[in-house]
Amino acid sequence: AGSTGYRDGAIASAKFNQPEYLDGGETPTSNVVYVSEASNTCIVRGCYLSGQCYTKFGSHGACSMADGVGINARMQQVNGLAYVRWSSDELLYILDGNNKRIRQANLSNSEVTTIAGDGNNNDADGPAIT
Repeated sequence: AGSTGYRDGAIASAKFNQPEYLDGGETPTSNVVYVSEASNTCIVRGCYLSGQCYTKFGSHGACSMADGVGINARMQQVNGLAYVRWSSDELLYILDGNNKRIRQANLSNSEVTTIAGDGNNNDADGPAIT
């Protein structure tokens, strides 16, 4: 058994802290699985079947709320992931629990945007996403 922590790199030496959710798909260049972690709550990591794991979205230890590109996006407690191939787009939907938002990550340009939620606990319907 390995030890918990945070370290990107070769799969054999990468460290995780309570990985909870994963989803994946085939990108044009390689196969990848995306992993969120409960105790490294700010990140989504990509683990390539080629043997490398790295932080794809968010930044370890920088929990907050911000749309952005790749590691410049901020999230807090990722509670779920869903990979979707939509026409020619590859998207990763991220349930950003503590920020009470649903985020969309475009895998072609690594842009993370908020598509639902305003940070408040409520059950009001909002406008449709187009």
